[in-house]
Amino acid sequence: MTENFISTINMNRSDLSKLTKSQLINLLLKQDSEIKKCQLKHTKQQPKNDNIILPPPEFRDDYRPIPLPRKSVKQMVQEYEDNIILPPPEFRDDYKPTPKPRTKKPTPLPRTKINEAAKALKGYTKSFEIEIKNDKDPLAQLQNTRKAIEHHIVSILISMKGLKFVETLKVTFKKSANDKIVHKTAYFNSKPQTIINNVEIFNSFEASKQQILNIIAQWISEGSGWTIESVDNHHLNVVQYQPMKGSSYIKLPQELRHHRKGLINIKNEDNECFRWCHIRRLNPQDKDPQRIKKLDKAYVKNLDYSGIEFPVTTKQYNKIEKQNEININVFGYEDKQPYPIYVSKEKYENHMELLLITEDKNKHYVLVEDFNRFMYNQTKHKESKHFCMHCLQCFSSERVLNDHKNNCIQVNGTQAVKMPDKNNNILKFNNFHKQQPVPFVIYADFEAIIEKIHGCQSNDNKSYTEAYQKHTDCGFGYKVVCCYDDKYSKEVRLFKGEKAVYTLTKAKVWKWYGTVWAISDP
Repeated sequence: MTENFISTINMNRSDLSKLTKSQLINLLLKQDSEIKKCQLKHTKQQPKNDNIILPPPEFRDDYRPIPLPRKSVKQMVQEYEDNIILPPPEFRDDYKPTPKPRTKKPTPLPRTKINEAAKALKGYTKSFEIEIKNDKDPLAQLQNTRKAIEHHIVSILISMKGLKFVETLKVTFKKSANDKIVHKTAYFNSKPQTIINNVEIFNSFEASKQQILNIIAQWISEGSGWTIESVDNHHLNVVQYQPMKGSSYIKLPQELRHHRKGLINIKNEDNECFRWCHIRRLNPQDKDPQRIKKLDKAYVKNLDYSGIEFPVTTKQYNKIEKQNEININVFGYEDKQPYPIYVSKEKYENHMELLLITEDKNKHYVLVEDFNRFMYNQTKHKESKHFCMHCLQCFSSERVLNDHKNNCIQVNGTQAVKMPDKNNNILKFNNFHKQQPVPFVIYADFEAIIEKIHGCQSNDNKSYTEAYQKHTDCGFGYKVVCCYDDKYSKEVRLFKGEKAVYTLTKAKVWKWYGTVWAISDP
């Protein structure tokens, strides 16, 4: 219907161009009103449907949202600030950490007291008494006093420059015999340990501790039923030690002064006789080789003795070898007999042999120009001789000596061959300090009753064994001991009755608790 109306008022382009503006507006308004009337009439003709559910206003085509009231600038700024995400408190500029509650400092353990008990020889020898920290366990006593002893030995080393020490424990043992308690006291000493610098302190005292514990364990194992009752005394005996070193000129012994001995005794006035021998070895002189010449003083620049202290000690030999690429062999001389002090293990082309002689407290290095000539009078053989520097044995030719060297170095190292005595020809294990203690030890013992029995009848035609006694088990006892922490040790468990072996095998149930093996009670 609307379309028909529009067609009736439809005009062509030429007619519209003739209309004025007001006429054209009136025509459009009239056309719009007629269209609305037609639409209204058309809707009235349609049947009403009350069941139609209209959508919410915000989803309708004619929906216009109600504008919100405008916010002020202050409100907008406040909303912006409220939406800002602040960093954690510890990252803010005004952050002040909350102080932690004060905790009480642990009460320090009392220091181990070390008192000087005696001294002799103008302080060269001193004896110290160490406080007993644990009078029931030697291991705990040695461990608890280690730091205090090591700290104390540092101050002694500063004054003595070098020392040797022996550590001693006095321990009382007890056992029951004939319904009585028997006591016995024993002293356990470590082997002498040498300390020249602070680096050696820890290892020396660890070796001393292991030696004492091994001796105590060996002493207990040789007895029967001995137990430690108390640790009574703990002593440390120290003596000053001066390592062997060479210094200024000393005359050779009378039997070594002949030129055929192949020795050059440098006449130096300082403590650098070792370096002058080294220079003479690399810079030989035909005339007066014992004198230090201008060429020798200029030759010092060709050697590397940086970090070497004069007079040279035995511990510096290997450092000199590596810095100057030379093998050094040093020998001593006492009672007209030479002996090796240091034999090189390096494999350089150049080599140097030195003789260290002594006179009172002075020591002096002498250059050995020919080692075979120096050792010649050690045997009665009149032909050419070739000596091994490791064991000092003589050989008839250089070929035989070379065949011997490989085996000698492996077997003897730097020691001479020494045959055992008739009264001391049994090899025993003595390095107890190298053993590692096991964390747990179970000590167990069985008791048995000896019963008489009737054996078999004798038979002269066959061999036979006549049994006349039988051991019947009647009891056992055991104890679990932890050598690191006594809280894992257990009390002695005893059993008396028949079938003791069977009872122990059934009761001995092993359980795993973390890192500890424990034995259950029978």
